[in-house]
Amino acid sequence: MTASCSIFLAVGQAIFQSSLLNGLLDVVSRNEADRIIAVGAADVHRTTQSANRDAVTNVYNTAVTNVFVSRFASQQPVYKI
Repeated sequence: MTASCSIFLAVGQAIFQSSLLNGLLDVVSRNEADRIIAVGAADVHRTTQSANRDAVTNVYNTAVTNVFVSRFASQQPVYKI
């Protein structure tokens, strides 16, 4: 693994975790957000209350999207002459 890959993984994980927590706190309580994060994405539908399920799914989707958007936003265009 190259150094740039290692850096991107660390930055991507930080962006995901931050986006996920902040988004969940807009939807559920802190205790519920911590529980959802501990359960993980695979079981979130089974363990989240039905009233919050769609909102929590949207938060996960946004957190994942933020990682990829940050990757492409950080690329500098290469101009060859």
